[in-house]
Amino acid sequence: QKEKEKIERKGQLAFLEEELRILRQEGEKLKEEMRKQKRRSRISHSQYSSPNESLNVGDHYQPPPRRTIKPRESKVHLPQFFGKDDVEAYLDWEMKVEQIFACHKVSEERKVPLSLIVDSGSWCNCCSTRLVNKLSLITMPHPQPYHLQWLNKDGDIVVNQQVKVKFSIGKYEDQVLCDIVPIEACHILLGRSWQFEKKTIHNGLTNEITFTYKEKKFVLYPF
Repeated sequence: QKEKEKIERKGQLAFLEEELRILRQEGEKLKEEMRKQKRRSRISHSQYSSPNESLNVGDHYQPPPRRTIKPRESKVHLPQFFGKDDVEAYLDWEMKVEQIFACHKVSEERKVPLSLIVDSGSWCNCCSTRLVNKLSLITMPHPQPYHLQWLNKDGDIVVNQQVKVKFSIGKYEDQVLCDIVPIEACHILLGRSWQFEKKTIHNGLTNEITFTYKEKKFVLYPF
């Protein structure tokens, strides 16, 4: 068993090394794109300074209008999480995503990858305590505090806070009211309350979830 774990760990390390190599290549491409963007910006600025674009109104000189050049943002490709309910694999994935963000210098407003689970075994929608703290989300007192035992082997967890969380999955964008709980397997857990509200249809064979939201049909595929 130990030898098997050792082999698996070596495989994981090799995978992470390959991901880091890809990250370095992505970083070099990003730097090259930024240099090209800077050169294009200089050329555009020289064109802007051309006297031919100035206007003479009577005896008064009117400078050409200002042009605001908005730099294009590079695309950041995030690896998918295939660990399902494996907490250790999830934490490795989250660390990998943080490394990608650090390499691309992504702002705090944009670097919010969310792992999400749809669980028919839970009635309430849940949000992890770590996500609330990381994003400094505004919380509110729970109108009906309750105890949870399945999250902690040492005893009950008192759930007394809620938070509204905005998230998107592809083109599906929504906001849900979640109970704040110390879960580690994901950031957001959508329970039966969300499924009933959206009238979701679960395909037991493919594990796909289909529903209609704002007159648009959406299909959530498993990782």
